[in-house]
Amino acid sequence: MKYATTPSILRIGYLISISLLTNINQLVAEEMQSVLEQTQTVDSKLQDSKTTIVKTKGVNSTMSHSVADFSKIDKQKTLTVEISGIDPIRGGNIIVLLFKDKGFPKNHQSAVSTQNQRASVDTLSFTFDINVDELAIKILHDEDENGKVTKNWTGIIPKEGLGFSNKQTIGFTGPPSYKKSKIQLLQQHNDITISIIYP
Repeated sequence: MKYATTPSILRIGYLISISLLTNINQLVAEEMQSVLEQTQTVDSKLQDSKTTIVKTKGVNSTMSHSVADFSKIDKQKTLTVEISGIDPIRGGNIIVLLFKDKGFPKNHQSAVSTQNQRASVDTLSFTFDINVDELAIKILHDEDENGKVTKNWTGIIPKEGLGFSNKQTIGFTGPPSYKKSKIQLLQQHNDITISIIYP
């Protein structure tokens, strides 16, 4: 019986080692490829989730804006003010001023809305579209068309016709307060009649 020499044994061991290393490297490469594919799949799913979230947020944002817009529409109210007792012989304009608390009734620039028409008939109608639930109204027959209340020789007493909401009038203490003149707009369409009182 012949026995393999030492160099032959070493050669065989070397070949076996090379074969094992090759197989191990191949297995490692296959495993790494599998892990890479799984990672790409997870990344793809995460990206899809982010896109869905962004789209959903966009829809929610659009819905929120829509609700806000509808809210504004619902809050919009119509106020029709009929002015009676006008003396058209005096000429000039009839001015209707809507106020919140600030500036009522003297500071016309603080009015939230203003309209005017020629004082050509004894009754006029004004229509406002507003977004407030409470206000006070001042009516001025601006005979000299200077946009403000003209006083008589005393410099205190008005020379022109005036009217206020809640049937308020000029008294010994001066013009009415906002608290006494304010009205509530409880309906979508509101109507009020105010008579002008001349000095």
